Amino acid sequence: METEKVITVAKNSLKSPQVLHCEKLLRDLPGKRQVFQGKWQKKEIIIKLFFHKRHARRHTQREWQGLSTLIQLSQNSPTPLFWGKLNSQTYALVMEKIPAAQSGWEVWQSLEEKNTRENFLKKIIEQLAQQHQQGILQQDLHLDNFLLQEENIYLIDPSQIQFFGKHLSRKTSIKQLASLLSQLDLPSSFQEPLLATYTEARSWQVHLSDKAYLEKKIHSYRSARIRKTLRKYLRTNRLHQKIIHQGHTIVIEKSFSEQAHSLIENIDQWMEEGDVLKRGNTCFVSKVMLGETPVVIKRYNHKGFWHSFRHSIKRSRARRCWLFAHRLLLLQIDTPRPLAFVEKRWGKYIQCSYFISEYIQGEDLQPFLSSLSKEEKLRRKVAHETKQLIEKLHLELISHGDLKHQNILLKDGKPIFIDLDGMEVHRKKKKFLSRQKKDIKRFAKNWQDQPEVSVLFDEPYDTN
Repeated sequence: METEKVITVAKNSLKSPQVLHCEKLLRDLPGKRQVFQGKWQKKEIIIKLFFHKRHARRHTQREWQGLSTLIQLSQNSPTPLFWGKLNSQTYALVMEKIPAAQSGWEVWQSLEEKNTRENFLKKIIEQLAQQHQQGILQQDLHLDNFLLQEENIYLIDPSQIQFFGKHLSRKTSIKQLASLLSQLDLPSSFQEPLLATYTEARSWQVHLSDKAYLEKKIHSYRSARIRKTLRKYLRTNRLHQKIIHQGHTIVIEKSFSEQAHSLIENIDQWMEEGDVLKRGNTCFVSKVMLGETPVVIKRYNHKGFWHSFRHSIKRSRARRCWLFAHRLLLLQIDTPRPLAFVEKRWGKYIQCSYFISEYIQGEDLQPFLSSLSKEEKLRRKVAHETKQLIEKLHLELISHGDLKHQNILLKDGKPIFIDLDGMEVHRKKKKFLSRQKKDIKRFAKNWQDQPEVSVLFDEPYDTN
């Protein structure tokens, strides 16, 4: 891919040919646009090239007008320098480059302390409130739309901005705040102070209905974003490859895609020759080597025509586990990394399916908590983190379905969920509450004969 080039914008808003030096490709959307870092008249600049066959001119003008409007409204934003036409289908927009700046997402990822993260978000939210007061609405709101240079916050990417000319309504404003917060892994304790920061910046009083609406919309936006991502994960995408071969359908992580055909052709043999972990009527589990990587393969066995018919309609169990594992990881809930799933078909019907995940060399939860050789403080810490893990799952209206201690493993001392077969996402609160009670009851059953372990989950834990 060409990353350095010199281009001349013959027809432009400055009325004279301009030579641009494109030095570094920052972003490439094939057939749509490219973003370069470059130079013009010895100035550091950002160059956006638009390639759309019919709409390149409109996209360029929209960004130019958006940047110009932001400047008029005294919003910090890169200064637009000029725009113009390269050829019949390519347009260019040139703006100043903000020196020594980081995107909001880069800053967020660099912060680890709870207080510094909260303070950072408060600054972003104050800026967002100011935008809303001026009638500025970001249709695709995320932290990458903000650029930070020392104490200054710049708003970029005006292509997805609407200008209403009057302040945004309370409902629309809280929806925007929820859209931003739903993308971040935040403890629920953050919501109230961040809402207070926003309402104070708008000179509003906080109402109970505001808190309830914010919480509802955060859950709604997060669920919609995850559903969209999971649909991508069932086809070829940036991370995965979908392959259909010899009556098998496989979706596999791209780093293993070269081994997909071998896996399909030899999967049962490899499982028999591997380290068999479970051999049952319903499923067969084995640890095998996929190249140089140890993995766990779980095969869901063929149990007759009606069984195949039912799972062909309901979807295979391997597919369900693949989606649940990704859902948990998107929610920052730990589980072994899913690597692939395979469906073996007879015509339209699924005969059997396979779920493949990374192998975790971990420690079982129950022996660890029962071991008197472990420090009590460490055992209490693990019990506390296990309780938090389950609560985090339930906060997302997800039930595990089989919370026996064997299904929680300790990886580097941290609890993670395994065996996602019984997991379920609930839309109706009543059904979820019923399943949540079953989860809690099943988890408590693990320790009914070990009161010295059970008490570890009830005691408050000092995190300091």
